[in-house]
Amino acid sequence: MSDSIKHWADREERGSYWLMKLTAFAAKVLGRRLLSPVLYGIVLYFFLFGRTARQSAWQYQQRLADWSGREQSGRIHVPLALSRQELADLVGTTMETTIRVMTSLRQGGLVEPARRGVVLRDRAALELVAAGSP
Repeated sequence: MSDSIKHWADREERGSYWLMKLTAFAAKVLGRRLLSPVLYGIVLYFFLFGRTARQSAWQYQQRLADWSGREQSGRIHVPLALSRQELADLVGTTMETTIRVMTSLRQGGLVEPARRGVVLRDRAALELVAAGSP
């Protein structure tokens, strides 16, 4: 089965365990401030080339909104508090990938963390991204 047809949960994780360990060690030794350009480069790489992970996270958030979301002043509050690891397990990625995706969603103004849940700020844009539009 080709990689583009595979279900997201059946795909291999693209991250390297040893590079993650090396990056964490370098951040401890050198400090985050000194290593931040490298970390931003890593986040940019996964953002540009991690389309499947982004789409999976967005589609999952849409299903949550349909199932339990409450609309409040044009935004949808999804009252489901999950840990980062639980969210990663549900969308089939590592916790690090989930953190990167959620950070890019938050910085893009599509979602925001809320007490005991998440707020979908722009559902229409979220649907476009989940459908594969850039």
